[in-house]
Amino acid sequence: MATDPMKATLARLQKRVGKSKAKLLSAGSASDILGVIPTGIDILDQYVFGIGGLPVGRIMEVYADEGVGKTSFLCHIMAAVQQLGGITALAETEKKLDSKRAAVFGCDTKKVIYEEPDTIEDTLLWMQEVLHSLPDADPDGPPHFIGWDSLAASQSQGELEEGIAGKGDRPGQRAKQMSKAMRIIPSLAVKKRACLFIINQTRDNIGVLFGDKKVTPGGNALKFAATLRLALYGGKSIKNGEQHVGKFITFMTAKSQISAPFRKAKVQLYYATGFDNLHATISYAKDMGCVPKAAKYTEETLAEARKALGW
Repeated sequence: MATDPMKATLARLQKRVGKSKAKLLSAGSASDILGVIPTGIDILDQYVFGIGGLPVGRIMEVYADEGVGKTSFLCHIMAAVQQLGGITALAETEKKLDSKRAAVFGCDTKKVIYEEPDTIEDTLLWMQEVLHSLPDADPDGPPHFIGWDSLAASQSQGELEEGIAGKGDRPGQRAKQMSKAMRIIPSLAVKKRACLFIINQTRDNIGVLFGDKKVTPGGNALKFAATLRLALYGGKSIKNGEQHVGKFITFMTAKSQISAPFRKAKVQLYYATGFDNLHATISYAKDMGCVPKAAKYTEETLAEARKALGW
């Protein structure tokens, strides 16, 4: 009986380097999706992300213009991780987070490890130390979460030393630090079953005549390292009489390595209560013809919509 060349090659390789360093891909890889963090917003979990939630052990970048809802979404995800029993940590470099606001989304601020780093170098080092300090990964244990708000607002060490009028900041300094960090942090996130949630901002891409006229600071390393790049777009306001009580937010995957990219979903954000899963799911079911257009926005319709959509 003829010997399988592939099996023979694998056997010889394992003899030379060890079985742990030579195996079949079918046995799984360290970078396989290690679980998900359900956001509780069905249309994001089941359609936009496509796997039931945010991937554990991966990096995601969330970016938008100002005031769209990036920090609100971060607080919402921290609350989701806490409900699963995971550890949450947040580096906040914008110096404007209201801890009381985080509680609106169900986030227990007494269970958030919090730091306000001065520079991007300090932030990345802090994130690395948090990852090292997390408990060893337990396949059956809860996922963990590390957030950063935000990359764009983080000054470099050169900027800190020289001040506004100084010339100490060299072009590409932030990008250089991000490039180095993205060679180190992703493997730690896998080992610790942590989701890294990095908020960025958009800037006008001066001089661009064709294509995307917006750009995100920090170079390209984060774009390559991120499993998900989620763009948020602000929509029309929700009013109660003359009072603004919320707004529509469009979520779009600008990059996705877990489902088809460029999927979009509209979700209502109420300032006093958070994101509205009921409205988002039923509206999507109506658009897909799964429930009648005249169906009311009730828990009964929500259950019907989820069943019809297979969620």
